[in-house]
Amino acid sequence: MKGKLAVLAVAVGVLLAHHYWAFYGHFGFDDLYYAELAQRLLHGSWDPTDHYSYRIVPLTCWATSYAIFGIGDHASALPAFLATVALLSVLLYALRDRPTWQYALAVAFFFGMRWNLFYSDKLMPDVFVGLFSAVAWTAYVTQRTEGSTRGAALAAVSLFLAFNSKGTVILLVPLFLWYFVLDVRNGRLRWWGRLLVVLLPLLAVYFTIIWSLTGSPLSRFTAITANHYLNPCSYDVLPWPHLRERLTGGFLSLLTQAYLLPHLFIAAGALIYYAVRRTRDRRAYFFPLTVVICLLSINFMSISLTSYNPICLDPRHLLLFSPILAISSVLTLADLLRRSRMQPRGWSFYVPLTLLIVALLTPAAAGARYDRSLEYERVKPALEDIIAALPRPATVYGSQVLVNYGRYYTAFADTDLTFRLLDELPPCTVDAAADTATFLVRNWYTDWHSGGVSTDVAGITTARGVILEPTSLGNERVSVEQIACP
Repeated sequence: MKGKLAVLAVAVGVLLAHHYWAFYGHFGFDDLYYAELAQRLLHGSWDPTDHYSYRIVPLTCWATSYAIFGIGDHASALPAFLATVALLSVLLYALRDRPTWQYALAVAFFFGMRWNLFYSDKLMPDVFVGLFSAVAWTAYVTQRTEGSTRGAALAAVSLFLAFNSKGTVILLVPLFLWYFVLDVRNGRLRWWGRLLVVLLPLLAVYFTIIWSLTGSPLSRFTAITANHYLNPCSYDVLPWPHLRERLTGGFLSLLTQAYLLPHLFIAAGALIYYAVRRTRDRRAYFFPLTVVICLLSINFMSISLTSYNPICLDPRHLLLFSPILAISSVLTLADLLRRSRMQPRGWSFYVPLTLLIVALLTPAAAGARYDRSLEYERVKPALEDIIAALPRPATVYGSQVLVNYGRYYTAFADTDLTFRLLDELPPCTVDAAADTATFLVRNWYTDWHSGGVSTDVAGITTARGVILEPTSLGNERVSVEQIACP
């Protein structure tokens, strides 16, 4: 156990080093919106018409962090950081009776999906879904044969918390359905019965509370429908070529971008090996088939009952599978070593193992170097200096991400400094208010994250009949121009 704890300590050190050395910053859209929702929740405001509001577990964690430390990057990062440490601990628990090298390899597989490291300090709910999904899965895998009441209850609570973190937990349905079918065939239903005894009352209480707050027990799903918009995964309305791309090259591209191909290769290799050797031990197929079902669920599991509407091709939606895949791949490799009678000791074993770990971690290291190259640690103080230097009252116009950053850095407070989109700039009029200064603030980092939406500054200012006057408020990273009527 000491060796595994040492690996865990190193992994936590990597998380800390990544945050302080290679923090990417914020995308400026969903993440900062979560920060605002957490701030509202902290002040007793909750909007039942917004489907993001139902991701109550991460919102509560962020609100609690803000209540203790104030709104800022460290407070925003702390909940995801702790959830990632907890995830690494779940990996350790699942492999507690296994050799240290297996836990080290599982951690490498976990970080090998580099988005786990990337999102370990971000304002996104996906890490929380991954944590609770991993706890539920581990509780099943380690205690299913015993029908453990404690394990079933833990799995039920964890699935409930995952459901209240983000709806992508639905991607686990095919996997757990397959497990259920296996247990029906083997006469092992006690664990499932105890799971339902805990889970169904939790859901009943949940929907009752939602009903009392909103007037409908299904308001969460109503909000999802109301906030639905056409996106690249709306295959029920998109032309056929979009669906064809998703089922072929798009799926392979997603597996590549999410760094999931090693799991596919290991699972496929193991199944071929078992087939060639005519392995009759059904237990050998459990973990490689778990990997295959997880990967198929990523592409084919639909969140709609009436059409094919899977998750979009974004690696962050897949974080809930990474601990399951990491453990399954390690145990599959361990079984292959045992069956091939290879001894896991000596240089002939540890050198290839080290090379494999290095290869798995290389994408994460490259990603960290790229994240650091964006120099958020310099962009942030430059923006904060501008915000502090602007005269009050004033209205600041800029890109969507600039506006979101401005509100975030001012703790979403109703102050005499207002942030608005450049597209909302009103035209010059004779009776325009002259007592509020207006500024255009531009920064490459925020404009880039906005997709360049503020690049047509000349067109917008010309259409509004305004001119831009240089000011002395800017710095080397942020430009500030005063908006005035000619």
